[in-house]
Amino acid sequence: DTFASFATLGFYLNILFFKISLDLDTDARFYEDSAHIPMTLTVPVNATEKLHPKSGVLYHFLPSADAKVQSLDYIPQFRTNLLAERDLSTYCKGQYCDFSVEFQNSKSKHTGSFKLEFKLPRDQVNLKMYPQYVDDVNKYAKEMNWRLSKDHQSQRRAGLYFEVSGLNAGEYPWDFWMSLK
Repeated sequence: DTFASFATLGFYLNILFFKISLDLDTDARFYEDSAHIPMTLTVPVNATEKLHPKSGVLYHFLPSADAKVQSLDYIPQFRTNLLAERDLSTYCKGQYCDFSVEFQNSKSKHTGSFKLEFKLPRDQVNLKMYPQYVDDVNKYAKEMNWRLSKDHQSQRRAGLYFEVSGLNAGEYPWDFWMSLK
């Protein structure tokens, strides 16, 4: 038997001086060693006409001092030149693209790890909306105009960035899994 808890989460992202509100809704399922959080981003207008490049969603977090990224082979590293073309074919098979990043405690005696996994439709990825791993959010905050609290400015935070300026009006789904191994 598998035990799971269920919750509904809602995010509302205001962009460009509150003229556009992007809605991000999900029903999350929490299991003993993982969480499944399918996301749907609703864009009410054609973002290519209304948003500047470098408009997006940033999830950032404070990894422990001992947390080390296992490999960046399965997720693109963030670059400030977001308009540069990238070959994303290594992440895509068929109609979907898979991205993941895994962290391991470098000083732990245990072999456990924490993994973040994303599955997005290829057509969405072709619009440059996919996760990019940000190794140091503060390093890029000024150039990207990311507003961080004073507490967050004093810490080396990692994150995931999703560019949204290339999206047309509509709904954009993706699967997000977090797991402990």
